[in-house]
Amino acid sequence: MMGPSLSAADAERIGRVTRAVPDDRMDAEVAAVVQRFQESSAPIVQLARRAIVGGQDLPYEEAVRHAEDVYLNQLLATQDVEEGLRAVAEKRKPVWKDR
Repeated sequence: MMGPSLSAADAERIGRVTRAVPDDRMDAEVAAVVQRFQESSAPIVQLARRAIVGGQDLPYEEAVRHAEDVYLNQLLATQDVEEGLRAVAEKRKPVWKDR
């Protein structure tokens, strides 16, 4: 990574970062992201992290199998998956049980 450095705006424009934020808005943006995680189902967030982190050092095919295993054998067994699907179908916010 010895190429020229990028400005935050250029990094955002070419997709190297999701969003560039001015320094004076950083705390508010971080708080908003944290809030979104806090409003989510804890087991779903943990399992998503397990699927991602557990496969990041694996060859692609093994990483996909790992993610499928987490999804099919762990995530789908949670009550919150049912609640999330029901909430989408009913066009309402989910009420997480964290189970």
